[in-house]
Amino acid sequence: MDTMYGAVGIDVSKKKLDMALLIDEKIKAKVVENCAKGHQTLIEWLGKAKVPLSALHVCMEATGVYSEPAALALHQAGLRVSVVNPACIKGFGHSENIRNKNDGIDAALIARYRSAMKPAPLNPPPLEQRQLRTWSLRAQALKDIRQQEQNRLEALDMAGWTRSLSTSSSMSTGATPKSISLKMTSTTTSTATPGSSVTPIFQDGVKSVIRTQPEQ
Repeated sequence: MDTMYGAVGIDVSKKKLDMALLIDEKIKAKVVENCAKGHQTLIEWLGKAKVPLSALHVCMEATGVYSEPAALALHQAGLRVSVVNPACIKGFGHSENIRNKNDGIDAALIARYRSAMKPAPLNPPPLEQRQLRTWSLRAQALKDIRQQEQNRLEALDMAGWTRSLSTSSSMSTGATPKSISLKMTSTTTSTATPGSSVTPIFQDGVKSVIRTQPEQ
């Protein structure tokens, strides 16, 4: 009966893989490092199971850069591998009324999810497509960061701050700017208390201001 036979659940984290091997309603646990050496150790350990590697079905949550190398290594070793949405595992855990949580319990839960739901096995695209996807995601992340910085600068302008950069004539020779200053516009400095003074100071090349009150 396939329900509790040859199912492998793996809980993935940055540094380690917690695995639960479920065969004949009995579970065996194994923890390895999440690295190439750890992946090979896991494959060798699974090879000692009562069933051949081709009869095992591995299931793990999709955690991006942490799960993909392990999934590919297991797939290349001849195992069936499914990478599923973490929300599916979470929903399955609610259906089983799982209250306590740790990595070992999660791995066993994932193994039972595989037996009950039989998710589709992984069919990884060619290496070139995976690399292209990685670079595309990185490019989009950089675009998002650039947009966030533009939004922050616009917010500074709306708040009455301007940014100025003064450079020396030696800039053409590769020298660093003499100073970078942040200046408050008149709309901001006009809020100073009558009689107070604003004193510029320089620290680490950055111009700041100190507002002092007149002595009473």
